Amino acid sequence: MKNLVFLAVGVAIGFVLAKVVEQAIADQDANALADDIHERLEVLEGQLA
Repeated sequence: MKNLVFLAVGVAIGFVLAKVVEQAIADQDANALADDIHERLEVLEGQLA
């Protein structure tokens, strides 16, 4: 059962990062991309804790 939870979390993180990268490519701003990824990962970590 733990494996399914880790898989689900991994898929969720993948979708979040894909959306962030897609958005950043449209904006062409590397610093904003890094900041956005960092913020979203912190939110996900908070939800998992």
